[in-house]
Amino acid sequence: KNFWKKTAVAGCFALHKIAYLCGNVTEFFRIRSGKETFLLGEMLLPRLLILDLTHACNLRCNICDIWKTAGTQEELDTSAAKKLLREARDLGIKEIALSGGEVLLRKDVFEILDYAKKLGLKDLGVLSNGVVIRDRFERLKPYLTGRTLSLVVSLDSLSPALHNEIRNSADAWQRTREGLALLSRLKKDCPEVNFNVIS
Repeated sequence: KNFWKKTAVAGCFALHKIAYLCGNVTEFFRIRSGKETFLLGEMLLPRLLILDLTHACNLRCNICDIWKTAGTQEELDTSAAKKLLREARDLGIKEIALSGGEVLLRKDVFEILDYAKKLGLKDLGVLSNGVVIRDRFERLKPYLTGRTLSLVVSLDSLSPALHNEIRNSADAWQRTREGLALLSRLKKDCPEVNFNVIS
């Protein structure tokens, strides 16, 4: 029994690695074909810009080292973040995401979102661990319903115990679930609200 079980596990692992390798090769040729970039004059521009706004975080996840670097390097100040958003819009970059740490912890996050709204940016991606959505929900609502903001919420497991172990927190799953429930109810009333879960 152990031989067949070990053989099955090894076989599944090998199939996974083959599929992973095929996916990487396909992705390489897709990017090389130019579908992920576009020309502006003589410049080849990306379709996606990720602005790393902060390394500050409210969690100490086992799968992430970003929180360990909080305070060790200078973050983009508000004016620099606004300038990059304006330049990205002017260049015609199609997708922009704000990343961190936990972006929603920045004191100026709503000032940055107001500026994005003023620029006419739509579905500006904001990556979040979901823990603070409930506390900031009323402030986030106008950006969600106005399609300035598109939240991407991390959820590592449907098992509360496993998610909390990964996130190194006693209540991360519960708080993230509450935030997702609020987003889901809002989407029922306003179908244009955009949010996703990433695992």
